[in-house]
Amino acid sequence: MVLRHVVPNIMPQLLTFSLLGIGVAIILEGALSFLGLGIPLPEASWGSMIAQGQGTLSASPDLVLIPSAFLFVTVVGAERPRRRPARTMGQMMGRMMGAEPVTEALLDIEDLRVTFTGRGRGREVRAVDGVTYSVYAGQTLAIVGESGSGKTVSCRALMGLLPPGAVVTGSARFQGTELIGLSDDRLREHRGANVAMVFQDSARSLNPTMRVGAQIAEAVRAHHDVGKAQARQQAIDLLRLVRMPLPERRSAEYPHQLSGGMRQRVMIAIALACRPRLLIADEATTALDVTTQAQIMELMLELQAELASPPRARPSRTTRRVGLGGRTGPDLGRNPQ
Repeated sequence: MVLRHVVPNIMPQLLTFSLLGIGVAIILEGALSFLGLGIPLPEASWGSMIAQGQGTLSASPDLVLIPSAFLFVTVVGAERPRRRPARTMGQMMGRMMGAEPVTEALLDIEDLRVTFTGRGRGREVRAVDGVTYSVYAGQTLAIVGESGSGKTVSCRALMGLLPPGAVVTGSARFQGTELIGLSDDRLREHRGANVAMVFQDSARSLNPTMRVGAQIAEAVRAHHDVGKAQARQQAIDLLRLVRMPLPERRSAEYPHQLSGGMRQRVMIAIALACRPRLLIADEATTALDVTTQAQIMELMLELQAELASPPRARPSRTTRRVGLGGRTGPDLGRNPQ
């Protein structure tokens, strides 16, 4: 039980804190030895070497500089695996954002409006009021706004996932195809295959009665004519793609057996099952802790670079195009505020 459930979930944090502890221990040992409170002579210590060499610093500076350099390199080397994701993220941002696109927009939204009919007679609620933005291939667009400003509703309107009482007007063109007013059958052809969505709460989005591998395989078979065995293998490959530890074992488990970060990886795997051109992440890291949020965002950036499928992500360190959502939507994307 411990090896199956506990160890895979705590291993990333355990490695991180172990590396941090190594660096701190080296610094503390060096400082104590420099003050004469650490390892006693004649045992070697970088701190004692620096202390002995400071008396001849003007005549032989190398007696201080060499152990100091080794101490610095060792501590930085212990810290390097923890810092590497941030550096990788920066490299991916450079490739991802590059120059401004000059091709036709992948998704073009113009004057999108969504109205819900309330329970009272003649009462209407405007959830989205005149939103306009564009998304180009290879770009990341973040739409930010307070709770209730219509971010989720606008994304669900593109997917045709709003309740029957919703009235959607305006234009939403995906590669020239108008999505607003499209029939359910035509929308099903686009969902998953061309446009996919990662929802907020993976615990509620996943079917608790189905194994996660079966749920991914179901998404594969919805758009591809493959057998059950091939779909199951593709599900395992997708779990491996989203960096799921032990993908063969995880595919046979139920959602309640996975951590929040693992369930979110399953949601991303389902969204990527048919390699969509556009991936919409609807606050995909809301219910996760800070460490897992960073891991999920790093994963999405890596997948974007690997699959050339642009996710819509949170703005912190991942995008330079930010749209401000609200009741009265400004020109999002074309004139971000």
